[in-house]
Amino acid sequence: MEALMELDRPRAISTLDDYFSITARGSSIRTEIFAGFINFLANSYLLVLTPQLLHHGASDGSGYVEKASEQYYITHILLI
Repeated sequence: MEALMELDRPRAISTLDDYFSITARGSSIRTEIFAGFINFLANSYLLVLTPQLLHHGASDGSGYVEKASEQYYITHILLI
């Protein structure tokens, strides 16, 4: 039965699965692609948001630490 399942999988998916051991870790190719897409969207959003947040801080750089720490916490809240 296992040999039949091996024949049904496309070669590229089988190679990815063998290299990264995705199914052995309890995941699937679909889940990993979806997670990568969500990660890409979150990072794209932060790439746009970060300069805007830092621009609104003080021009002498005194607000940088506060804005950077806010960005740190926002990033981790979004990842939950």
